Amino acid sequence: MILENYRDVKLKQLYQALTRSDFNGNFEDDYMLSVMYAMRCIDCNQGKGITIPEKQYVPLAKEIIRIYDTSEKDLEDLSIMAFTKSLLDYMKMCDKKYPDIHKMSTIDLMNEMKKMQN
Repeated sequence: MILENYRDVKLKQLYQALTRSDFNGNFEDDYMLSVMYAMRCIDCNQGKGITIPEKQYVPLAKEIIRIYDTSEKDLEDLSIMAFTKSLLDYMKMCDKKYPDIHKMSTIDLMNEMKKMQN
């Protein structure tokens, strides 16, 4: 129990450091937390058809958050995890790498992904 309480305190401290939250619904920034979650989504999908080099985790995670935030209306029924899987599937099917995705406009990428789903 003591170890669990210690971990809980450390987890709250980490959360506050990343978001500058006051635990009253006020936080200054959740970007780092979002990028870390996108990295987790990439990690969860590793070995399921596409392998992302470790050095591309952070850039691809940032790209996922950028695309997801920009296209939120189109993706309202899709979680970041589901979107990441769809993006990685698209990359595999179309033999795209991170630099290819980075060069594409959000609109073009979303249109290509929609074509793939139809």
